[in-house]
Amino acid sequence: GDEFLIVSYGMENETILRGFLHSILLKIKNEFAGKFDDISISCSIGCAVFPKNGKSYNELFKKADFGLYRAKDKGRNRYVFFRNDLHAELFRKSVQANDIVKYADREVQELKYMAEFVQDIVVAPKKTVERILIHLKETFNLDNITVFTGDDLKAKFSLGKKLVNHQNANYAKSNEFKKLLNGKNYFTNSFIESTLKNNSNFRQEMELSGIKSTAQCILGTSENIKALITFNHTKISQLWAEYEINCIAIFASALNLLYNSNPQKIIF
Repeated sequence: GDEFLIVSYGMENETILRGFLHSILLKIKNEFAGKFDDISISCSIGCAVFPKNGKSYNELFKKADFGLYRAKDKGRNRYVFFRNDLHAELFRKSVQANDIVKYADREVQELKYMAEFVQDIVVAPKKTVERILIHLKETFNLDNITVFTGDDLKAKFSLGKKLVNHQNANYAKSNEFKKLLNGKNYFTNSFIESTLKNNSNFRQEMELSGIKSTAQCILGTSENIKALITFNHTKISQLWAEYEINCIAIFASALNLLYNSNPQKIIF
């Protein structure tokens, strides 16, 4: 797809700028929709904001370029703002190496990591799961991971930010949650506030906990959940990249294979 690089000097209001970027994505998509049988046209956008991300054109350009490759990494057809809290350390390393970090091989790296996880989980389940949870939190820039267990699905432990009103997951026993699973052992939701109705109990539960985007996987079945793991963004709503969804799916499937083959090895 085509690539856009935007260095923003004049739009300090991020909400207005997001609307502007979103309109670009829609215009590109609508302009070329249905015109080619085997080709789809999309764009990736990286954005740096003055003066929050820098005061010189050179610095803003490099950070917007960094955001561009992050957008490509997360599945294309999207925009990514350079965020100091998420990207500063990786950006610093890339500058020291005199090369903007390209994410083209990130998906391959993560799938290799998940392959190792599948191999190791049978040998040392508890240690392997703890290691992969820490890895997923750091790699996906998650604010929180929480594991719920028991008949009442109480929070057993969490990584990262402590969330209020996220101490049990009784919502997972509802028909609404089963519909979200849709026959799978996991699901993702990138924009809770805009994709779910106001009267959705699940949306209300997430909003009470300050969760903007979430991925959730179960151990067991939707009728008999033995454990629930939630992967959460709380600062802003974030679109789950395709490779992130693939990793969550592999993680959930591996846990369930272990449980189904030997329930005594349940790790939570």
